[in-house]
Order: sequence, then structure tokens, then C-alpha cells
Amino acid sequence: MTIVGALLAALILGVFAYLIADSQSQDKEDVEKRFQDVAQVSGAVTNGIFQSAFQSTRTQATEDFSGPIDERTLAQFAQQGQAQYVAVYDAKGGRLGATPGAPQPGPAVDTARKTGEPRLSDVMGTGEQATIEFAIPYDTPSGRRIFVTGSPTKPFADFLAASLGQLPDFADAETVMVDSNGIVLGGDQLSSPVGEMLDDPELLEAVQSDQSGDYGDDRYFASSTITNTPFKIVLDTDKSDLYESISGRAVTWIIFAAFALALLGGLYFLRRALMTTNELQRRELNERHAVEINDNIIQGLALAKYQLQAGEGKASADQVAETLREAQRLVSNLLGDAEVQAGQLRREIAAETSRPEEPPPEGQR
Repeated sequence: MTIVGALLAALILGVFAYLIADSQSQDKEDVEKRFQDVAQVSGAVTNGIFQSAFQSTRTQATEDFSGPIDERTLAQFAQQGQAQYVAVYDAKGGRLGATPGAPQPGPAVDTARKTGEPRLSDVMGTGEQATIEFAIPYDTPSGRRIFVTGSPTKPFADFLAASLGQLPDFADAETVMVDSNGIVLGGDQLSSPVGEMLDDPELLEAVQSDQSGDYGDDRYFASSTITNTPFKIVLDTDKSDLYESISGRAVTWIIFAAFALALLGGLYFLRRALMTTNELQRRELNERHAVEINDNIIQGLALAKYQLQAGEGKASADQVAETLREAQRLVSNLLGDAEVQAGQLRREIAAETSRPEEPPPEGQR
């Protein structure tokens, strides 16, 4: 019974432990999924704003720069948009017009020419001269053209701080946008200045290899890409902050441990109770056997002795025979259904059969 109880307790504890572990694992996955959803929402919001800006710029470029390029109109556009420069290229990359100081076309222009889709560049240059280049293709009667604007990083960072800062905070996370080189473009709760490399090499390495997951020393990240750009929105936080809402998991295991100890204690006391019951039953059985031996054998032998002393030899012999039969019955009852091997009930040393010496007469003591 104790073994069965122990096996049943082990089964119950195993099932409870599995259910607790599975529930906590699901809670952890849910928290990570919510964190990833925040990254996706941040990326979707930013992506929506960028696509709207692309479409607006394409519409204006189609209206103002489909014919001969007026550089004064380009300069006005640059001034209104706070751009460092504006340029227009044909489908082969030839420059049709530009404001003073416009550089040669960069990788974003080549990508826009080949794909026909808008493209933003990585950060070009450093410090106050750092620029993000917008290359937006648009169709004209004379063929496709590429409208290019060079935007300084500060207005870009202000825009990101305003848009990303309004999103719901989750797990006290840092929200940062980086280009493909890891240069910080802006965000919320930044740990690195705008225009500089993100000061977390382990995070940059993790972002390059995966979309979300663990990294570094007990930290977690999630990221989202921005369409037609080399940019990524990255959220990162400490795991202690991420899992704060489910930090009471240790209490569950403490309760489980207390339950396990109580169950083991119950098994221990059950075993003690069974042992005590068995001992009482054994003593009761021994007492009953002792009474039967006293009533049926010892008293029978005593009666045979008295009959022998009284000179009743035949009666004494009959009494001894009757007592032996009773002894055999008791032995059979004690053995029950147990298998008895040949010679098992035989004494190894023969019983003493000589009569005890008579005590000397009183006068000779």
C-alpha cells in the first residue's frame, strides 16, 4: 500500500509540475509575443508615415518637375522641406538639375532606378553634415525620373522621437531606429546619441541574425523592418522588466513544494500507521496462539503428567496422544497454505529424552 501510495503521489506531483511549467512557459511566450507586437506596431506606424511621405513627394515631383527643371523651384522645395539638397536624375542616372552642393547619386538612387520603388539610404557623412537620402522614382511624359532629397538627421530624429514616443511603453524598453550600419537615427529612451553607432555590439549582432530573442546578459530584443529602407525599429529591455508581470512564478513553485512536502509527510505517517497496525495484529495473533497453546497443549501435558503420577498409565498415554494431535492441528493452522519442504520441521539437534536426576533426600543434602 505504501509503494502504491508513493507511486500515486509521484504521478500526481509529476502532473502538477508539468502543468505549472507548461503554464509558466505559455505566460512567458505570451509576454514575448506582446513585446514583439509592440515592435511590429512601431514599425508599422513608422512605415505608414514613410509611405505617405513617399507618395506626397512623388505627387509634388510629378507636378513640378515633369518638364524642364527650374533650379529656383528646386531651391524653394529644398527650403520648404529643410533639405540640404535636391536633385533630379533621368532613368539612366544622368543629372537633370540640382541645388548647389548636391553630391553624386548614391546607392539609394541606383536602387530606385532598378526597382522603380522609393528608397532611403543609410546615413551619409557624419556630424552636422550627416544626411539621409530619399530617392523617389516618378513617371513623366519624357520617361521615368528620380527625385532626390538629402535630409539632415536632426529633423529625422525629431520626427522619430515624436512618433515613437507616443506609442505605449512596454517593459521600460528602449525604442531605436538604426540603419544597416548600426547608426542611430532616433527613437525613444535612447542609450546612444543620434548619428552615432549604437553602443551595444551584442544587440547589433543579434539584430543582424534574428528578428527577436535573447541576447547579451539577460536581455531581450524584438525588431521590425521598414519597407523600402535599410532601417529597422529595435526594442530592447532587461528580462527582469520584460517578465515583471509574471514575476510571481516563484510563489507557485513554493506552494508546489509545500504541497509535495505535505504529501510526502502524509505518506510517511501512513507507513507508520500501517506498521503500527501490523504490529498490533501480530501481537494479537501471537497472544491468541499463546492462549491456544496454553489451553490445548500445556494443560493437556499437565493433565497427562498428573495421570501418570496417579498410576493411570493408559489414561496418561491417551492424553499425550490427544495433546499431540492438538499440537499438529495448531502447527497446521500456523503454517496455513505455506509450502513446507521435507525435513523443514525437523530439529537439527535431537531433543533431550533422559529423565532429570531425582533430587537427593533431605537428609543427604
